[in-house]
Amino acid sequence: MRKTIVFLTAIFCFCIANRAGAQTVAFGVTGACAWELSGTGSYTLTISGTGAMKNLETSESQPWSSYRNKIKILEIRQGVTSIGDFAFYSCNNLTSVSIPSSVTTIGTYAFRDCSSLASISIPSQVTTIGMYAFRGCSSLTSVRIPGLVESINSGTFYGCSKLASVTIPNSVKTIGDDAFRDCSSLTSVKIPNTVTYIGVNAFYECKGLISVTLSNSITDIEEYTFYGCSSLASVIIPESVKTVKAYAFAYCSGLTSVTISRSVTSVRDYAFASCNSLTAFDVDAENPNFSSFEGVLFNKSKTQLIQFPAGKSGNFDIPNSTIRIGYGAFLNCRDLTTITIPNSVTGIGEGAFSGCSGLTSVVIPNSITIIGMTTFINCSSLKSVTIGNLTGAIGGGTFSGCSSLETIYVKAIDPPTLGVNAFASVPTNIAVHVPCGSAQAYQSVSTWSRFSNFIEDLPQQNLAVQSNVASWGSVAVTQENTCTNNTAIIAATANTGCLFTKWSDGNTENPRIVIVTQDTLFTAIFESITGIDGTHATALALYPNPATDNVTITLPENVSSAIFTLYDLQGRALLRQMTSNGESVSVGHLAAGMYTYSITAAKENWQGKIVIQ
Repeated sequence: MRKTIVFLTAIFCFCIANRAGAQTVAFGVTGACAWELSGTGSYTLTISGTGAMKNLETSESQPWSSYRNKIKILEIRQGVTSIGDFAFYSCNNLTSVSIPSSVTTIGTYAFRDCSSLASISIPSQVTTIGMYAFRGCSSLTSVRIPGLVESINSGTFYGCSKLASVTIPNSVKTIGDDAFRDCSSLTSVKIPNTVTYIGVNAFYECKGLISVTLSNSITDIEEYTFYGCSSLASVIIPESVKTVKAYAFAYCSGLTSVTISRSVTSVRDYAFASCNSLTAFDVDAENPNFSSFEGVLFNKSKTQLIQFPAGKSGNFDIPNSTIRIGYGAFLNCRDLTTITIPNSVTGIGEGAFSGCSGLTSVVIPNSITIIGMTTFINCSSLKSVTIGNLTGAIGGGTFSGCSSLETIYVKAIDPPTLGVNAFASVPTNIAVHVPCGSAQAYQSVSTWSRFSNFIEDLPQQNLAVQSNVASWGSVAVTQENTCTNNTAIIAATANTGCLFTKWSDGNTENPRIVIVTQDTLFTAIFESITGIDGTHATALALYPNPATDNVTITLPENVSSAIFTLYDLQGRALLRQMTSNGESVSVGHLAAGMYTYSITAAKENWQGKIVIQ
């Protein structure tokens, strides 16, 4: 009781002493300290006593909360050891702060949103600065962190948008999450080698940051650590770093140089996404985990494409070794105009080509079974897309915002499942090419039926024929290529003095019917039937084949005449005629089509097929 009376008496005497120089507006107790508010119009808040101020639960529990918008000057007198949590939160007109050397602790949120505070001198005896202690001090221009502080806690200087310089002493071991987030005027920072951890978002959106020296004691660069540092020109990953996590340097639009040391074992998706001035990654040749191919970041074996530098322009052919394209690998690569995706690729990460506004066409190979969400979102110049034989889904928002799209080619007979807004903003009257016989199936699916112009494409297999020796004979193709019948008739016609013997696959039928299920080349094998001495070898020939008006029959040298019979495909004889060697037979009166024939002489009989055009 006596102790309390003495303390209150001290407060009363303190207030009486101050009334002689300024008008006291309010006074009271905070923890082991006394406080007095004095002045007119704008106020001075004085904290005195021996010991710690009270830690408050919220800013509204400040004893001076009803006056805080008028507090301009803060004087903390010698003897006070700790500035309490929330002590001066939202004193937004506070411009001058005096902290004595007796203070060792600055509490959580102590000076948060003191938006008029331009400078503050933190005594060298301070060992602890609480979380978000100076968050939102948007007028603060510089700060020197005392040499006894071991941790810059989470959000300590978050939103100090005019903070241009900060000195981090060798005592600091950790920098917390959001510690310097949105310090947009900070131009350079040197992180001492004593620092072993830099938190998530630590320098997020420090747009004025030009250079940073990283500690060689950190092992991870956390998520979003330097996200949006648009003035950062170069970064060297220290030898100590093992992992660069997601979005660590994403949207660093001024970044022109990145060197990945030999020690790095993991670079996560989006780590360097949308760095629009970056044209190439430099990877230490001794790094066993990563490589740079044409400036593009791959794993060592080039099976995973991790990041395409967003400043790289023109065309890019993904190597055939690639199996996976990472999440956001080409995010906002606005100068990429053409991309070739090989059949080796089996997976494309979500958002992989998002915002590639210069990309005009893309072919997704059959090896891709699923297209992830937002893969091609906002590819605003994309005019044509070919989608392979998908068995899975096209994810939500995949082609959303592709407003210039004119043609879609889909190879899957069964309509792929479409996610929400898969083709949002794509015109509904564009041509959608689908396989033969599948238009109705696409039209019956609600997500596909938004499109009104389905076109059934014929099979795309190519059939080619050639002669083994062009001067010995010619070849012809009559191909019926419909949704239900993909057949072709191929025929070989020997020139005078030559003989067709077989096709390149060993088949001897001529003409012959083939079913075309893939790109195919047939070669007609001809032989000369004229010997070196000018005599004819023992052989028979019928030409031309295909024929239009007449066919000529060349008989073996020991045969002077033979009976030529022509049949339709039902086996009915349509023409029978005795012919001699080299004589022509008229066939022009017959309908165009395929026929069979027989040539009979003595005990010899020859059979074959002929096409009449």
